[in-house]
Amino acid sequence: MDITSRAESKAARHREVDATESERFQLYSQAEANPKATQQQLAQWFNDKFREQINQSTVKTTRN
Repeated sequence: MDITSRAESKAARHREVDATESERFQLYSQAEANPKATQQQLAQWFNDKFREQINQSTVKTTRN
């Protein structure tokens, strides 16, 4: 495997996705149940639960 192929493969594994409505609701519920969780912690929870990468900035502060 050449360098270009490895870089493309790595990028494909770490490509971020748009959350579905159901996933966003579950993320919101997780945030409500854990009010002290940071955006980074919630993004990691999402990534672990759904095996999909979302950007930390996707996790909006909904507790305002």
